[in-house]
Amino acid sequence: MLAHRTCFPAEANEVPCHIDENNPNFERGEYLSVQKLVKFIPDGLAVKRQVDVMIDHCGELYNLRTSILEQKKKMEGIHSDFIIEGRSAKEYYRRKCIYYLERYIFLICFNAYLREQFPMKLSVRYTKWMQRHPVLTQLSCFMDFVEKKTPANLVTTGCRYLVADEYIGLDVLSSQFEVKVSNFRRLVGLPVYGMAQPNRDGLACVVNHLLKKKQGYKKVVVINLRNDQVIENDGQTYSIHDPTQLGEPIPVIGASRRELEHKETLLKEEILGKKIIKIFQEITDAPITKEFTSVMTLQDLSEQQQKETPDMLYYRIPMEYDHSPLVKKPSVVVKFWI
Repeated sequence: MLAHRTCFPAEANEVPCHIDENNPNFERGEYLSVQKLVKFIPDGLAVKRQVDVMIDHCGELYNLRTSILEQKKKMEGIHSDFIIEGRSAKEYYRRKCIYYLERYIFLICFNAYLREQFPMKLSVRYTKWMQRHPVLTQLSCFMDFVEKKTPANLVTTGCRYLVADEYIGLDVLSSQFEVKVSNFRRLVGLPVYGMAQPNRDGLACVVNHLLKKKQGYKKVVVINLRNDQVIENDGQTYSIHDPTQLGEPIPVIGASRRELEHKETLLKEEILGKKIIKIFQEITDAPITKEFTSVMTLQDLSEQQQKETPDMLYYRIPMEYDHSPLVKKPSVVVKFWI
């Protein structure tokens, strides 16, 4: 605020350093969430440069960027996890890292607000200004992009496990017998159906069931809402779980359809390369070792089915379990037929 009222130090007006996305400089705060943020802000790099200069001028005793990096290094330096304040040390340092990163992103957003509104005597409140820029709010909420960078070999090295989507007791609607997929049902009064994750046989059975004369639909639009990695091995679908939380799949927060499909392709290649890995059929039982001969991604399943039934359309819209859909500027208009 003071710098906008008087003037910024001379170094704040220097040409900001370009961010190398493949080799980010974390000492300069070039984290993935910050990279995304500066792309959405007009003159984003210059806005970040001003914040960095003021942090350094006020950072003789405490530097926010240094604090973020320190927590990151502490988290990455833990080889054998231990307990701090009642929780995992890795989780403890991860949360502190996210906490400091949230403050850093707030400063960048607030400076962008000041650059726009200070000449207009702050005619719009900051909260109102943020409401006009929902993408900035979303980046503040989804800044933990660690899952986007996790390697596929965590599954084959025992750090994580594939857990079968289908388990005893899942099919409470008893639809497996008719359409080979659990919990297939219709929304009353609308041509909208829901189901659990289908494998290749289940997808084929459901699509044919809806297209045949009994139902009479001319086209079927299949929309997958999962935001975690899913792979089909020898006719059964699996998702990735952490060994400490086998009951929940690991979501890839903030990932787009293309990013998820790319990670699933890498996972497919990793499994085909190893062939024999440990998996859980039931989380109440011990893991078992299985050899897989056929591995397909969800995109592979849809493309295979579209060859057999061209009247099927497939879309993937990753959604959070406890969040509404993200607001995005449409890049293409999609028409749906039912």
